[in-house]
This record gives sequence, C-alpha cells and structure tokens, in this order.
Amino acid sequence: NGKAVEIMEYLQECANRLAEKNRKISWYTPMGLKITQAYYNMTKRQVSTVLGTVTLWQPDADVTMDVSKNTLAVAPNFIHSIDAAMLQSTVARMVRDGHTDFAMIHDSYGMHAANMESLGETLREAAYEIFSQDVLGEFAEYLNEKHSDITFPSVPTYGDLDVSEIRKAIYFFS
Repeated sequence: NGKAVEIMEYLQECANRLAEKNRKISWYTPMGLKITQAYYNMTKRQVSTVLGTVTLWQPDADVTMDVSKNTLAVAPNFIHSIDAAMLQSTVARMVRDGHTDFAMIHDSYGMHAANMESLGETLREAAYEIFSQDVLGEFAEYLNEKHSDITFPSVPTYGDLDVSEIRKAIYFFS
C-alpha cells in the first residue's frame, strides 16, 4: 500500500465527508487557481419528440450531492489540477524567456525541436517548485478553514523522495 494509495484514500475521505453533508469540495492549485468539484445526483426527464422519446439527465443544485461520484472523482481531479498548474508554470516561464510557440494538451508538452532542451529544463524547474511545496498541507488547511465544523482525516506523511532529484532527471518528462 504505497503513498499514492494513501494520498488517494485521504482525498477520497475528505470529499466523502463533505458530500455526505451535501457540500462541494474546493482547493487551490499551486498557481492559485480555485478548483471546485460538485457532482450532483441527476434528475431524469423524458421528452417526447416526433422521432421518439429522449431521456435527459440533468444535474440540479437543489438535489443532493452524488456521494459516490464525488468520492471517486476527487483524486484524479486533484492530480489533474496539479498537472495543469505545472503546465501553467512551465508555459509562463517559457514565455518569460521569449518562447511563443507551444503545442500543449493536458500533460503532453511540445515545442519546436530546437527548444526541447530548454523546455525540459524549464519543466523540471516548474515541477521542483510545485512539489517542494506542501501541496497536501495547503489543501488540508483550506478545507479546515472553510469547513471548521467537519473533522477531516490527518494529512498523510510524505515519503522519502528527494524532490531536488527532479532537477537532474534527464528523462523526467518525455
């Protein structure tokens, strides 16, 4: 049972406790973007048309939260938000250094071949900066401030990875 599973279970338990009280879960990425996750139970509505009956599923804020979906979705959404912060940071640094042409999709980074070495160095620096922060601690602090009436689980302890090794990793990202 590795650290990734421990962190996933921690995030899921936080989301579960909020969803059970019909509350959304929110956090801020290392770049300052607020993320809000809210999956509601859906209401079903059937509409008759000349071509037949169509079933529409519609989320409704007046309906309760979908506890299961909120619980299961939080870990991948949290990771995606960290990936997005790393992409934001990387592009901002590259633009600062005069680069203007990018081909980015989610966590796939591309530039002209002549700029790949610079992209790799910049990406490693952005990752180092993000993962040197106490991302989970900041997540927990925000939840505790916003939902002081809920007791959340303790933040998992960090492992023994030396984050500075990212800077030396030739094949950190490809």
